Amino acid sequence: MILRNKNLASILVGIFLLSAISVIGQQAEDFYRQSLDYASKGAYQQALITINRTLSIDSSHAEYFLHRAEINYSLGNYDKTIRDCYSALSINPQHPKVYLIRGNVCGVTESYGGAILFYGKCINATDDNDLLFEAHLNRGKALNILNRYADALKDLQQAYTINSSSVELLLALSETYLHLHQNEMALKTLNKAIEEDPQYAPVYDLLGEIAYAGHDFPKAVSAYEKYAQLTPGNTSAYNKVAVIHLENQQYEKAIQSLNAA
Repeated sequence: MILRNKNLASILVGIFLLSAISVIGQQAEDFYRQSLDYASKGAYQQALITINRTLSIDSSHAEYFLHRAEINYSLGNYDKTIRDCYSALSINPQHPKVYLIRGNVCGVTESYGGAILFYGKCINATDDNDLLFEAHLNRGKALNILNRYADALKDLQQAYTINSSSVELLLALSETYLHLHQNEMALKTLNKAIEEDPQYAPVYDLLGEIAYAGHDFPKAVSAYEKYAQLTPGNTSAYNKVAVIHLENQQYEKAIQSLNAA
C-alpha cells in the first residue's frame, strides 16, 4: 500500500512537472510571437525587450537566438548579432539562416570576401526559396562590389528565377548589365523595375545615369527630378540636374536646380 502511494505520488509529480514545462514553453512562445510582431513593424527596441523575456524563460530554441540576432543586426549591434549566431549554432550546428545573417554582417562591415563565403554556405545548406533568394541576391551584390560582374550576374539571375518581381533585385541586375556593357538589357531590366514599383526611388537615379551617359539629357533631367521628388532632402539629385543644365548652357534652369538643392 505504501509502495502504491509512492508510485501515485511520483506520477502526480511527473504530471505536475510536465504541465509546468508546457505552461512555461507556451509563455516563451507567446513572447516570441509578440517580438516577431514588433520587429515586423520596425519597433526593434520593443522587439528586443520581448525576445529577451523569451530567452530568459527558454533558451533551448535556435530560432529565438536567430530572431534576436536579426533584431541586433537591424539595430547595428553587430557584435551581439554574431554572439547570437554562435548561440544558435550551438543548438543547431547546420542552421542555414545563421550563415545568411553572418553574411549580412560581413556585407555592412565591408568584409565582402567573408560575405561571399557565408552566403555560399547558406546556399549549400538550404532548399528554402526565401533564404536562397536573399543569399543569391546579396552574394551578387558583394561580387559586384569586388568587380566580379560575370559571377555576380550568375547569382542575380539565379535569384531572378526565384522572385522576378523584386525591384531590389532588378536594380542590382540592371547595374550588373551596365558593368558588362549590356546597356539594352540594363535599360530593359530597369523599366521592368519601374513597372513593378513606380515609387522605388533608386531606379530613377540609375535611369538618369544611363540617359546622361547616352546624351539623352531631357530624359536624364526627368529621371533625376523624379528621383529628387521621391527622396525629399536629397541634394545630389538636384545637383546632377544642375550639371546637365550647365552643360547645355541653360543657366537659369541650373540656378533653379541649385536653389532647390
